[in-house]
Amino acid sequence: MERSEIEETGEYDLEGLCHAIDSIGARRVVLDTIETLFGGLSNTAVLRSELRRLFRWLKDKGVTALITGERGEGTLTRQGLEEYVSDCVIAEAERL
Repeated sequence: MERSEIEETGEYDLEGLCHAIDSIGARRVVLDTIETLFGGLSNTAVLRSELRRLFRWLKDKGVTALITGERGEGTLTRQGLEEYVSDCVIAEAERL
């Protein structure tokens, strides 16, 4: 989906994803990449809030999640928050 095709209106949340996980009783989830969920959001505060909420919801539900993400500029992750709300981060070694 192109950024120009996305229109931000109203409140953004991940209720659809949470409902899908609940409805099938998923115990494991893979999100590849986290940026696909939030790539169209320009409001950084909303994006960071939803990231925290998603990680907390998955943890509270006991769902094992493998989430890939992009490296940030000078930070481990793009938003600089993911590594703080995750239980574990595996980083690709720098190429020589």
